[in-house]
Amino acid sequence: KGTDEAYPCLKMRSKLALVFSIAGSANAIGGMVAGVIMDRLGPRVARMFSSLIVLGGSLMLAYAGPESFMWFPGLACMGFGGNGIQITSFHISNLFPGNEKLVVSLIAGAFAASASLFTLMRLLHDTVGWDMRTLFMAYCGVCAAV
Repeated sequence: KGTDEAYPCLKMRSKLALVFSIAGSANAIGGMVAGVIMDRLGPRVARMFSSLIVLGGSLMLAYAGPESFMWFPGLACMGFGGNGIQITSFHISNLFPGNEKLVVSLIAGAFAASASLFTLMRLLHDTVGWDMRTLFMAYCGVCAAV
């Protein structure tokens, strides 16, 4: 008693907490890295770098099985690159003189709301029966378009 084999839910919960911690840390570090790249090379290069990192993470998740180790680097890459995409979008507010604060708020809100996309993906997987690989490959297409 008390071992992970006796309590598989505890083992899965611990693994999920570790994945979340790694992805959250990668998100914080990714913002700093994207800021440095943006300062030195410009927002276009920083956005392309961040988009490629997110694309790589999405590909890892597309091919990750339920018990795969690929969830760790995949979600870390998505967290690392996602913050960079958000940071490089803030300068768009300069296109709307007098409404810069509103535009920045809308961009931040849109990125916060984008987390619900994964809930939608899970819903499509559970109710409609769509394959997770197909859903993540479609997400890769969106990443490539950005």
